[in-house]
Amino acid sequence: MARWGSVDFRNFKRVCKKIEKLTKTDLDKFCRDASGELAAQLIDKVIRRTPIDTGFLQDRWNGVAYARSLPVYKEGSTYIIEVVNPTEYASYVEFGHRTKSGNGWVKGQHFLTISEMELQGQVDKIIEKKLLILLKGVFDA
Repeated sequence: MARWGSVDFRNFKRVCKKIEKLTKTDLDKFCRDASGELAAQLIDKVIRRTPIDTGFLQDRWNGVAYARSLPVYKEGSTYIIEVVNPTEYASYVEFGHRTKSGNGWVKGQHFLTISEMELQGQVDKIIEKKLLILLKGVFDA
C-alpha cells in the first residue's frame, strides 16, 4: 500500500478559528466608525478652506469631535452622514449669490465642494487603513 505522507492541520485549525472570529466581528459598527472617520476628515479639510469672515461661518463647523459624533444612517447598503454648517448664509458663500444691489454676482468659494472632491480621492486609502487595523486585531491576536 502506498503511503501519502503526513499532514499537520494545527495551523489550518488556527486560521479557521481566526476566520470564525472575523465573521463574528460587528461589520456594521466598523462601517459606522469608518463613516465617522470620513466625516471627521471632511470637516478638517473644510475648516481649513472656509473663508474667515466677520460672522461665524468657520466656527460653526464645530470641529472634528463633532463630526465623529454625527449620527450615521443606513439606507440599503449605503451609510450616510450629513455634514452641515448651520450658519444661514453658508450656502451663499459656498455657491455664490447676487450682490446687495442685485446687479452683480459674487462667485462661490466652493470650500465644501472642493474638500469633498479631495476626500473622494482618499476614501479607499482611509478605509483600507481601518480595515487593516481590524484584520490585524483578528489575525495577530
